[in-house]
Amino acid sequence: MDHIRRLLWRYLGITLDRKTKLVASIVILGIGGVIGFGIGFAVTHASFFLFMTLVCGSVAGLFGIGGSYNAMDWGLSSKEERRRIEEEIALKQMRRRARDKHFEP
Repeated sequence: MDHIRRLLWRYLGITLDRKTKLVASIVILGIGGVIGFGIGFAVTHASFFLFMTLVCGSVAGLFGIGGSYNAMDWGLSSKEERRRIEEEIALKQMRRRARDKHFEP
């Protein structure tokens, strides 16, 4: 798990905290919904399945694009800008962890 954390941080600037896991699970459920409802639409050609495919796809897309802002910013920045981004992310995490009841240092 530590190897995955280091790879995500080094190449994407992503940390595995509760917020990241929540957003990732919503995107994964949305993609699963798109696949499931897409198969249902392909089999039955019912408009309900098409509508649900579009809803799940838009939810997954919005969360995916919105959640990748830091990763895109990280990937396109220089070393000095990455240092600034690291400080911002560290401050946000410290604030979140200070409010988290189950955090163990």
